[in-house]
Amino acid sequence: MNNPFRRRSFITHSAACSLATWLPSAFAQSGRTIRLLALEPAAQSDMVARALQDGLAAALDTRVIVENYGGAGGRIAAQMTLRSEPDGYTLLVGGANNMVMSPLLSRQAGYEPLRDFVAIAPLATVPFALAASKRLGVSDLAGLISVARSAKQSLSGGSAGLGGSAHIALEVLFQQLSLPLLHVPFRGTASATQEVLAGRLDLVVTDLPRLLPLARDGQLRVVGVTGSHRSALAPEIPTLAEQGAPGFRVEPWYALFCRSEVAQSRIETIASAINRVTAEPAFLRHLKRIGFEPWSDSVESVYGRMKQDHDRVLALLASGLLHRE
Repeated sequence: MNNPFRRRSFITHSAACSLATWLPSAFAQSGRTIRLLALEPAAQSDMVARALQDGLAAALDTRVIVENYGGAGGRIAAQMTLRSEPDGYTLLVGGANNMVMSPLLSRQAGYEPLRDFVAIAPLATVPFALAASKRLGVSDLAGLISVARSAKQSLSGGSAGLGGSAHIALEVLFQQLSLPLLHVPFRGTASATQEVLAGRLDLVVTDLPRLLPLARDGQLRVVGVTGSHRSALAPEIPTLAEQGAPGFRVEPWYALFCRSEVAQSRIETIASAINRVTAEPAFLRHLKRIGFEPWSDSVESVYGRMKQDHDRVLALLASGLLHRE
């Protein structure tokens, strides 16, 4: 059986490098601007786009702007990309929310990621962590499990919305631990975090950089990071997998996408430019400054992440923990 996540085209290193010697000038000669589409300002995808913006402009010798289209779990940004001409001048900084989850959870998405988009290159991952209200009195997963099992009612966990990475992390973790959970969706991570600080919410999953200052001030407790490895931002904080949730990993990722109808030669040119930009010290410093991690891998790894997330969401739909709108 054909694997729907198998990459539909293959870019060799030599081909990309040879194309890069002459094709970027086509961008410069056109006088047109490349549009990087992301979610709302200060969202994760927006921060990745702005980290990429200057380097990509220099690599392709043309103007690059970031355009923001927030809302609907990233669907609006994806839909705007599909409304553009398939000429490589409109690119999407996409992640699991709009490239996997939204199309599975909403009948209104209007697109199929594997049919309508091509992944150009991986960009970055975001350290995520589970944090608890200090009133729970827990500092690790064992303590959380003990409190959850003795509690008279389900612990409450907040996220930035139904079907997002934080919601998936909470549901998968509590399902794996056979613990009940009351999920409380908010309009944004900031609101959920404030509820934890106020003691009205037990748990929140969000960016580790957002949580660390609060934890260091004693306002909440970081239970563990949700990725496959400890974060360089706080290597003393173990992963949840290390603490008794073997194999657990939920890690927001971002990659560059374009419409599937864009010419292969143009995709290869952009991929070559991206590979050079993401290896530059300026890009790496920018990611470190905002607390993100570089994702240095082949483009096939993007499809691998998409498949993993796709299978996880399907399992949650089958279990009834998620529902399609």
